[in-house]
Amino acid sequence: MIALYILTAIVVSLDWKYTNLLFCYVITKHDTYFVAISGPLLSFTNPNQSVLLNITQFGGFILADGLLVWRCFHACGRSFRHAVLPIGFIIIEAGLVIWAAVYTCSTLMWDTNYVVPFIPKPNSPPIENSSKLTQDNVFADRIAGSALVSTALTSLVCTFMICRQISKYTSIHNSGTRSRYKRLLLTLVQSSGVYSATVCIKAILEFLDKVVPHFRISGTLEGQWELSQVVDLHSYSSVVVTVIVGLVPTLMVASVSWSRSGNDAEVISGTLSVPLDIDTSGPHFATQSRLTNSGDDINLPDEHESEDEYDDGDSQIMARKEGYYSGGVSNSEPSTRALQSKTGKTGEEMV
Repeated sequence: MIALYILTAIVVSLDWKYTNLLFCYVITKHDTYFVAISGPLLSFTNPNQSVLLNITQFGGFILADGLLVWRCFHACGRSFRHAVLPIGFIIIEAGLVIWAAVYTCSTLMWDTNYVVPFIPKPNSPPIENSSKLTQDNVFADRIAGSALVSTALTSLVCTFMICRQISKYTSIHNSGTRSRYKRLLLTLVQSSGVYSATVCIKAILEFLDKVVPHFRISGTLEGQWELSQVVDLHSYSSVVVTVIVGLVPTLMVASVSWSRSGNDAEVISGTLSVPLDIDTSGPHFATQSRLTNSGDDINLPDEHESEDEYDDGDSQIMARKEGYYSGGVSNSEPSTRALQSKTGKTGEEMV
């Protein structure tokens, strides 16, 4: 969670620093608003800054999904064979993010006649070969859309696998354990659903932009843009995704903390210990939730473990809780001491 806030702070700080460039030249209010919400990649004259912001923006997705994959890996009994699918998705996602950053840096046409990309300075000539610029930008959107699709798939696959392992674990325990994990499963599904749905909408809009160009510059001094409704919706979704990435994990942690009770300490079996009083170091269930400190790990039973192991563990627990009886008299040490303190008699006198 802290890492997510740090990445977001970097994006906001760099974007804020260069926002004044948008107000130094004569452009319409609609154009100013569009550039302001379209993300910081359109607001810099230095390609290195564009790459930095591209990596920082997608870094939140990678960090969130990486932690979720880590939790899924432990839920699967630390088996690479069972966690190969989410691990493969996170590798593909990281590769697409790097590709998008490199492609953005290598293909954008940076011209000294433009204060920021595609916004002409006063008395500057119109952009030449703008169609190629649009094609390059469309291909960059396709790469970004592919990365977002892999993000959604990673979230959904990890959510399904964690829910499956928790369901298998609780099926052999008492109703109290199932009731506790039922609340956690509900939080997991809700947060992952909102996160994945938002990312999917953003990915669809990225692919739709291949049909509708981002802009058509008229060549006037003001740099008037004719923007389609699809592009406007694409821009608005960028703001929503940015908010959801940070908001959903926060709401998930708050929900778990609010619903926990003092009796939800721990459920112990013969082979593992699963903390039920889950804080931010428990099984993080969002993209996103994806974002907590990697402290305690959830080690759910592997699917090959038998129920006999749990029966043995439960028997051991009951044995520790029950007293030992001999001749109808309890020899439980705590009970004997309590009775001695009240009667003033020793154990032999009592017998």
